[in-house]
Amino acid sequence: MKRICSFLLCVWLGSSLWAEGQTVVVDLNEVFKQYEPSQRADAQLQEKLKAHQQEMQSGVEALRAMQEQFAGIRSQAGDLSMDENQRQELAAEATGVLEKIQAKEAELNQLQQTFQKDLQQQAQREKARLFNEMMDGIQAMSKERNWGLVLNLSAQDRGGVPTVLFASTEKNVTLDVIRYLNRDDEAETEAVETE
Repeated sequence: MKRICSFLLCVWLGSSLWAEGQTVVVDLNEVFKQYEPSQRADAQLQEKLKAHQQEMQSGVEALRAMQEQFAGIRSQAGDLSMDENQRQELAAEATGVLEKIQAKEAELNQLQQTFQKDLQQQAQREKARLFNEMMDGIQAMSKERNWGLVLNLSAQDRGGVPTVLFASTEKNVTLDVIRYLNRDDEAETEAVETE
């Protein structure tokens, strides 16, 4: 009896949604990839990553130079013709260089960890902002086009199983949504450029 009631409730809810407008599907992953503000945000993050990599490279080169200096001191210390005072001076110099190497390694590790954390947080904030913009656009488009139900074609459940198992290509409005969202972005970009 419970199954029959559940089935009837689903049929009734489904018919209510269909009566309000048509059901369509959108691949939000594809929309996100093709959404121009998303592409710009990704390019900015890539530029930030590239600048960080250059900064890290210069730090690694400085570290290599210190390691070579340390190796040179060690090879000098192996010279048997040196007296004890010269050896002690080289040992002190080697200790100083070794401390600089350790400090540089710690600095580079801290720099990398901080950068990764900051970049991840920035990417999450940007993704949330862009997703909200996309949802606003899809809601506006739904009202304009009388869509009663919009399903995410790229959604999956916790097990990785797609939540939309089949959708007719006639109901897939992904390209329409991409054009609609990018149209709004182009109008905003033009307005900013003319100011």
